[in-house]
Amino acid sequence: MLPAIPLKRFGTPEEMGHAAAFLASKEAGFITGQTIIIDGGQSLPESSLV
Repeated sequence: MLPAIPLKRFGTPEEMGHAAAFLASKEAGFITGQTIIIDGGQSLPESSLV
């Protein structure tokens, strides 16, 4: 699975927590109905990696 991640590393629990903390903050108050993908770029189409 690691070779498929453009950042060439797994995410840390702290990185997931930072995203969750942001979404729970007042700074994210205008964000609604979105899916935030935290995957180091793994879900990017191959053409965007060139």
